[in-house]
Amino acid sequence: MISGLLRGFLRMPEFPRQGRGPRTSKRGPVGFYKGKGCRSLGKFYGGKGVYRTDPAKIPEIVVPDMSGFELKPYVAIKRAAPSAESS
Repeated sequence: MISGLLRGFLRMPEFPRQGRGPRTSKRGPVGFYKGKGCRSLGKFYGGKGVYRTDPAKIPEIVVPDMSGFELKPYVAIKRAAPSAESS
């Protein structure tokens, strides 16, 4: 028992690693799926791979009415060079 502890202590590195690295499907438990940070829009049903979207999970994008707005949404690529007199 003592010899095993001594052997393990001697094999320890001088500066141990901080953590075990990123948690991926290879390093995690069986069936671990990290995903990409987005939520699902539906669910798989049955054993045949039927995917049904849930209308409550679909994001609704609300766009305001821009009619009569003075500013343009984009800057034109080709524009006149500013003159030295106007500055």
